[in-house]
Amino acid sequence: MSTKIILDCDPGIDDALAIAFAHGHPDIELVGITTVAGNVGLAKTTANALAVCEFIGAGQTPVTSGCAGPLLRPALDARHVHGDSGLGGATLPPAAASAAPGHAIDYIIDTVSAARGEITLVATGPLTNIALAARREPRLADWVQRFVIMGGSAGRG
Repeated sequence: MSTKIILDCDPGIDDALAIAFAHGHPDIELVGITTVAGNVGLAKTTANALAVCEFIGAGQTPVTSGCAGPLLRPALDARHVHGDSGLGGATLPPAAASAAPGHAIDYIIDTVSAARGEITLVATGPLTNIALAARREPRLADWVQRFVIMGGSAGRG
């Protein structure tokens, strides 16, 4: 039985690899991808997620755009690490597909609610989408099978 995940991310080099790994792993079912601003702005993280999905043959995976900035501080990015595109030196063709309609917060709540206890929420970017989803629907924490995060740092990443 495979592990169903929603990957909440800010692609970025590291998250592009996470998407490829999740899609290619035989024990993971990538139910959806939600994007958040982080390594670069939201438009680029969403475009990167779509381009990576198409490049690796995961174009059927829904990608839903989320929050464009943090809740409590001005936006920062990691262009010094991930480059202006967010994908370092990699150049992928733009995806033919567009992001799914709606907001990542609603996608997370609706998808997890419809499959209570079955979906692991994996967050590899800023936790803004997750925070607002949990604020809007406090039962979310009880509905997920697991919640896995890639932690941050108090200094440099």
